[in-house]
Amino acid sequence: MLSLGLLPGLVYLPIWLWSIARRMYMGSSSVVLNLCFIALGFYLIFEQRNKLKTFKADAEDRFVGYALVIGTVTMHSFLFSAPSLQAITSATSLIGVSLSVFGNRFVRKYTLAISMIVLGLLPKYLELGYSIGKIILPHDVLEKLMALVSGSILQLIGQPAIIHGKIIQVGNGAVNIADGCSGYSMAVILAGVGFIVGIFYKLKPMKTFWLMLTGVVIALTINVPRILLLTYSVIYWGDASFKFWHDGWGSQIVAGIMLTVFYYVSMAICKKTSVTA
Repeated sequence: MLSLGLLPGLVYLPIWLWSIARRMYMGSSSVVLNLCFIALGFYLIFEQRNKLKTFKADAEDRFVGYALVIGTVTMHSFLFSAPSLQAITSATSLIGVSLSVFGNRFVRKYTLAISMIVLGLLPKYLELGYSIGKIILPHDVLEKLMALVSGSILQLIGQPAIIHGKIIQVGNGAVNIADGCSGYSMAVILAGVGFIVGIFYKLKPMKTFWLMLTGVVIALTINVPRILLLTYSVIYWGDASFKFWHDGWGSQIVAGIMLTVFYYVSMAICKKTSVTA
């Protein structure tokens, strides 16, 4: 049963590795969270590996675990065109294996670690979060907010900017603030990094929350100058400049600035916490 439970994960592993490699090649920063979540999840379990001997599955746990394994293996065979669902079935199968070997008490004790591993296996967690946000929040609320703030700054510095929803028009040119320019992706990534830092440094939950919120604020704040750069590129500097700041090294420079600022802020918070403790 152990070998059967590992089968979905072994089948999904090449798909996950290809997704990670492809996004790394495209310069996606979201890969960092996938790798860090999985690494930290296993680290939290490995850190207390000596206690694993104390977990034993009873008959009821084994029955539930076997049922999960058989069910997910069956479902997995029909999901070759849906990597995200394959990730979920692979993770569920591993949970089934854990239940059948270590029991329910193990799963409850390491819920956080297991959840992080599951999240790290999802190839498109950003898209999933964005879709959920579309359901909960008003239509294009973040895009319109970025357009309003950036357009207002352009007006303050003397540019004839006109704001139409999520579109900033300056003269004969215009910039449409699509989901990729809303700052959402980097906000989620920095919030995730803040969560990882909080768990790794064993910060209190409220301190970890403020660290995550700080990441969101930094990402959205620095995203505004990026939109201003893109607007100037469209109006004054030409297509080559726009492509540089939107798709090329320019976007990586902005991401690097965000991560650098967040690093120093998070380290200051962690040092302050250690001194207080």
